Amino acid sequence: MSRSRKPWPATPAAALGLLLALAGPARGDCIDYAETLHRLGGVGLPAPVRDAAWLPPYAVTVHDAGLAVIDLADPGTPVQIGALPRDMPRGIALIGSLAVVVGLDSLLQVVDLTLPATPAVLATLPLPGPGLDVEIEDGLACVASDTLGVIVVDLGDPAAPALLATLPTPYHARDLALQDGYAYVADTHGLVVLDLGDFGASATGITGRPDPYMLCVAVHGDYAYLLDETFGLQVFDVSRPLDPVYAGAVSTSGSGGLAVQGDLLLAGSGPGLEFYALDTPAAPTCVGRVNSAGVSVDLCAAGPVVLLALPDQHSLDLIDADPLVEASPIGTLTLPGWCVHVAVSPPRAYLSCRWAGLVLVDVSRPEKPLLAGAVPALGHAHQTAIEGNLAYVAAEDDGLQIVDITEPDATIVIGSAPTPGSAQSLALDGGRAYVVDGDGLRILDVSAPAAPLLLGGLEVDGYATGVAVADGRVLVGTGNALLVVDVDDPAAPIVLGQTSAWARAVAWRDGLAYTSSSPGLQVFAVDLDGAPAFVDSLPLPGYGNHIALGDGCAYLSNHSGGLQVVDLADPTHPRLLGSSTAYASAADIEADILWVAAVNRLYSYPIQCEVTAAPEATSPPRLSLWAQPNPCNPTATLGYRLPTPGPMRLSVHDVRGRRLRTLAEGWQPGGERTATWDGRDARGRALPSGVYLARLEAAGRVESLRVVLLR
Repeated sequence: MSRSRKPWPATPAAALGLLLALAGPARGDCIDYAETLHRLGGVGLPAPVRDAAWLPPYAVTVHDAGLAVIDLADPGTPVQIGALPRDMPRGIALIGSLAVVVGLDSLLQVVDLTLPATPAVLATLPLPGPGLDVEIEDGLACVASDTLGVIVVDLGDPAAPALLATLPTPYHARDLALQDGYAYVADTHGLVVLDLGDFGASATGITGRPDPYMLCVAVHGDYAYLLDETFGLQVFDVSRPLDPVYAGAVSTSGSGGLAVQGDLLLAGSGPGLEFYALDTPAAPTCVGRVNSAGVSVDLCAAGPVVLLALPDQHSLDLIDADPLVEASPIGTLTLPGWCVHVAVSPPRAYLSCRWAGLVLVDVSRPEKPLLAGAVPALGHAHQTAIEGNLAYVAAEDDGLQIVDITEPDATIVIGSAPTPGSAQSLALDGGRAYVVDGDGLRILDVSAPAAPLLLGGLEVDGYATGVAVADGRVLVGTGNALLVVDVDDPAAPIVLGQTSAWARAVAWRDGLAYTSSSPGLQVFAVDLDGAPAFVDSLPLPGYGNHIALGDGCAYLSNHSGGLQVVDLADPTHPRLLGSSTAYASAADIEADILWVAAVNRLYSYPIQCEVTAAPEATSPPRLSLWAQPNPCNPTATLGYRLPTPGPMRLSVHDVRGRRLRTLAEGWQPGGERTATWDGRDARGRALPSGVYLARLEAAGRVESLRVVLLR
């Protein structure tokens, strides 16, 4: 997403003010999730990414196969423009337009980035040990070198770097920061401070915790901050650098990467990024967090964009921290079990909760949802669909269960039907329930809810978990594919087409199928014959579990990746709008409220504001077809209007109805378009003079037009 960049809040107090501005919106409000903390996107690289630096407007990053230069002029669409091969680099630091790179090959390289598209090695210096990290201050480069300690290199002449000293540390020097002539080293089991003016002076600070594992370090003023893999953020008072004093800790799921930007401390979490205010330096306060596509090992502040190195994803993630605001829930409720799905039918929400069954919640006041009852017998409830006064539940090993929910304090199971496998999800349409149970699709007649009847089914390869009804067809998502199934004969359903993409969750609108799994959202166009074709994809954090389609956007529940809000104004090119960090297993929309199930919590959030302007009021569009000229000799322009987006086909037939040529086919947005017919059939043969039929199929209707061909 391209938009003007604003500076970060000048102080943590300003950041907190922005945070409070979104707290507790009233019912009926909406928010723009693009104005909250979120992942902007990322750029894939050929090998695990280890470190990054900022050379405006470029990011310079190292991965296991070398160095890459990435143009961030538009942070929403980063583009790699340059590369330099190298084996196993680990750290990078900049001095002007020069990059200093160290790696496991025990070499320090100075790389000239004057021409970012063609980085060139200016100098190479062998080191006595491997390089895990490098930092530069006042012409000195300090290299964290594992068991060897810290290697100091003179960069007074970058074209001829010189080894000055090797300073031992007690354990494993993994990461370091420089400030005012001192090197602060994350030395696995503690903080080591080295005096760079007196190579013999050093001091060690320890936390007193058993077996700490320090990953990285950052320094701000009189305090050093270390990220401990087990115990979180550790704080040391270094007002007297050679006498560091442990000052306390902040619990966090530290993964890798610390940096200071103004009065904010940025900390890599697992997975994602946390922002800490340093108003009280000895006790940093978390003021915001955002999820990333993977677990970081290092990070870099690039103005209002933060770069996260994600080795597990082979990518560099870009986090938009402008402004520093989280999406705040309107209300929240603690649930009696692990919630895996939510379905809202005012005034209640129905939550499928492990161990607690089907839980009923009064949601008439979104700011204060209240428990309203439960059906504990449905301990295996996995997904629920509401129709009238009945709840249809895919209940894993208990198959399909149908519950009368007329009275929330007197709910009762009135019908059930076993399924061969573990019922995962379901969709309702025209008196039928379509249930996927891992092994396949089951079609049940539920017109008599007390006695559901199995009509037929379809076995599938891969574990079936998602289902949606699509214009008389059924979409089935499996671990191997998205299937489009004809169910006109429920006793013998037919697979019309399939993809090769994993589809854990499935949703459908206007001829497009949306699937969610890992690494994100995929969009497929389904033509009139039922064949799906890949349209676009959007990588997202986490593990896709559920899709809720809203007005112009989609809300994806991505487990540890949180809730991701995707702009579908142009559904063929989805864009990430924003996110919430809540562990999200499912979501549902009711009027102006978004309900999110997250482990043992239910959250209400404001919905995304409209992503496109509302169209002016006009007469309802209709399907239409015309030709110009008509008669033609031999070329005619066929114009057509589609009332809504969706699959379509424009074809030419003879008077007996045989299709001679297809001029346009597939998913198209609504509106007017044209196609040209040159008087030939599909094999390119000229057709004789006569009367032909142009046929337009779309929106469940057919328009035909007589076209006269004269030669």
